[in-house]
Amino acid sequence: MMAKLEMRELNGQDTFLLLPIVAKLGISDAIKYVEKQRGKYADEELSQEEIDMVGAELFAKALEVILVNIDKVQNDINKLLANMCNTTQKEIKELDFAEYNMLIIELFSQEGFKAFFKHLYSSLK
Repeated sequence: MMAKLEMRELNGQDTFLLLPIVAKLGISDAIKYVEKQRGKYADEELSQEEIDMVGAELFAKALEVILVNIDKVQNDINKLLANMCNTTQKEIKELDFAEYNMLIIELFSQEGFKAFFKHLYSSLK
């Protein structure tokens, strides 16, 4: 039985592992969706709370896209998880269902992951 894997926080070098995932999933479609939603407030000055809500909505939409299309990026995600857990892709592939999915949820819950998508949104809008 394998020991429970510990995941480190994202760092700058993880950008190079995240970008292929973003490209393969077409995250720009999620950004277009959020921009369309934001267009509802085009004539209004957005409060910080509303800006935060837009960021959270982008994160939720991106999460949905990733979960629905995860098979397209399976190897890329396994590579990222292996890197972040200081293990091999083989060990990641051998995890049981619950532990594998908990690692994905842990990754998506990281502040750095959310910030990555907020910055991506800002740069693509």
